Amino acid sequence: MKNKKYTAMIFTAIVSVLIIAGAMPAEHLLSAQLTSAFTMGSPNFQYAVTMDYQQFTRPAVGSRYGSIRCKEIELEVPLYYGDSEEILEKGAGQYSLSGMPGEGRSILIGAHDMTFFKPLEKIKKNQVIEIETTYGLYKYKVKDIKVLKAADPDLYQQEEKESLILYTCYPFGLILGDRSRRFVVYCDKISGREVQEAL
Repeated sequence: MKNKKYTAMIFTAIVSVLIIAGAMPAEHLLSAQLTSAFTMGSPNFQYAVTMDYQQFTRPAVGSRYGSIRCKEIELEVPLYYGDSEEILEKGAGQYSLSGMPGEGRSILIGAHDMTFFKPLEKIKKNQVIEIETTYGLYKYKVKDIKVLKAADPDLYQQEEKESLILYTCYPFGLILGDRSRRFVVYCDKISGREVQEAL
């Protein structure tokens, strides 16, 4: 464990020197910190999975309300409501103005490419992604995979049916260089109950 800790500290120190010297944009410091934290082990998340699903209520911003997984690529990530940098240090974050699983709208979820969404590099069409929430299990099939500019309006496609959009920075694991592109995975819902927030 000590070796992992020292490796992480050295990695962060090297990246910090690169930023100070101007060889690396400061925006990549967070990715470096995430990578160093990742090498020391996953955080201990406080999320209990039960067999009894609860009634649907919109979660508070910053709270964990589920998990996202894909067995084929060994993806299993805690899912939070909101997408602040603080949230993305802990797992995947859902854009709070997008739909919730079961609401029949597009759902937009992002995470960092160097940690939680690194397995997306291996994703293929027709694979199934599951979102287990506090109120039900939802499954989505991958229909398309694209690399787009972060500012591309086509990245977040609003559809009349429920769909899942996962995104992360691209190329995967890049520390130096252009980080303006996004790796985007588009999925169609294949199962899961419909929900509506109680008034």
